[in-house]
Amino acid sequence: MPNFLWIAIGGALGSLVRYSFSLALPLETGTFPKGTFLSNLVASVLVGVIAGLLISKFNEEHWLKYFLLIGFCGGFSTFSSYALEIYKLNLNGTYFLAFSYAVGSVLASVLAVFCGFWIAKILN
Repeated sequence: MPNFLWIAIGGALGSLVRYSFSLALPLETGTFPKGTFLSNLVASVLVGVIAGLLISKFNEEHWLKYFLLIGFCGGFSTFSSYALEIYKLNLNGTYFLAFSYAVGSVLASVLAVFCGFWIAKILN
């Protein structure tokens, strides 16, 4: 199957999981965007685990890379929602919360990728 189909299937599934996070943790005006934060954090851990396992088990062009990393994790995490939520927090005058969310999300997601690679190393 061509790689773009693996990406499309994985992206659709990741988007559905992302949407379920927003249903489970709905965004309320002026509050911390828990759904997006959590989905980006979980996706970042998954990226680390999956990339760590794929690097050790398969070649660079394996179909799982396209399906899981680019497709699923790409659809599951969402930078555009993150940016919109920061904008809305600023619009509501909750500047410290907007700043905390912006910086905290980036730091937590990068740390989550490191943790994912660490988990993958343990699983190997």
